[in-house]
Amino acid sequence: MRDWLAGLRAGLFHEGIALLLMGGVAALLTPTLIERAVAAGLYRDIPFEYLARDRRDDDMKVAHDLARIKGRPAPPLGVYVLGGSGMREAVESEASLEEAIREVAGLTVEAHALVSPFRTFASCIAVVDNLPEGRGVVVIGVTGERFIRDVSNAVKQLDGRSVPVKSPILGAILQREAPEAIEQYAWLGPGFRRLYGDDTILTGIYQYARGYFRKRDPGLLLKGRLEPIDYVVHRYEPRMEIFNKKRHREALLNSSHLPDPTLPRYGLHVTLLEELIALTRSKGYTPLLVEQPMDARFIGASMEVIADSYAPAVRKVARETGVPYVETTRDLDLPSHMFGDLTHISWPEGRKRFERQVAEAIAELRLEVKGSVAPK
Repeated sequence: MRDWLAGLRAGLFHEGIALLLMGGVAALLTPTLIERAVAAGLYRDIPFEYLARDRRDDDMKVAHDLARIKGRPAPPLGVYVLGGSGMREAVESEASLEEAIREVAGLTVEAHALVSPFRTFASCIAVVDNLPEGRGVVVIGVTGERFIRDVSNAVKQLDGRSVPVKSPILGAILQREAPEAIEQYAWLGPGFRRLYGDDTILTGIYQYARGYFRKRDPGLLLKGRLEPIDYVVHRYEPRMEIFNKKRHREALLNSSHLPDPTLPRYGLHVTLLEELIALTRSKGYTPLLVEQPMDARFIGASMEVIADSYAPAVRKVARETGVPYVETTRDLDLPSHMFGDLTHISWPEGRKRFERQVAEAIAELRLEVKGSVAPK
């Protein structure tokens, strides 16, 4: 027995075995350390033009903005705009939105457009989960598209394949509401998730790195040279051809693009919206539901069909939670020439009108925004 223990001790402390064990431990710990660094936003001081995978890297732009927001004290009053590409195109710029709120509501705010295409309520939860506690307004963009996304998109956000940010709260919500979806759609297997946690974003980090080296010039990277990439915010042409608008209208009215309240995923998205509102309030912010504007004039009578597929559910949530719901499509009634297609504003004047309506809604919240009350 003594000889066996002596042999075991000699084997464990053999240089080769020791290096192998150290390598194994490092292999297990390195992903965790990388994930913690990314989750903490330690890359915040790197200019985004060197982090972007391409000119349209919206998801990484949102993650980088969140890292910078978390890296400094919360502003006295913040306004955070959430939503998809329709919300991105509806805001001329963060500075322009700040100016509109200052003129209309009499409030000096710091605005951030944390938006990217195909955004789900799950992604919005992850974004708010990463905001510091503070005061202000979280503008939640709402459209029918939010209610047709498959549950796999929520899991995609959970493991960082959408916006690469970590969200324990989203993980807890999905574990409670759709645990089978995590098992079905998570990229990492159960063993890895037990090791690193169900809310690990190692998948998203890997996907980002893979995309970075695929989209960037590998020759320049190998030479240690990194060219900046200019991020593009607005991408829609001032006007879409009438023929294409008609095709877009047909696509919007297709049954696969209309939310179906009878499907389980519809109920899940309603729950996620309710959870998003609760999370926003727990962070100290006031939620504001804002419809992403559509070209109602061109859509015509069919607009009622589209609105009826999701607006009643949003109105019900708004009523039960006491959150204002701004129905911009009806209230703004923008002319068709201000839209690039049926769901994206492309003219600066249209964006200015949208910003002003958001500012007016924020002015109505003056009694709820503590410490910074708009004058009557």
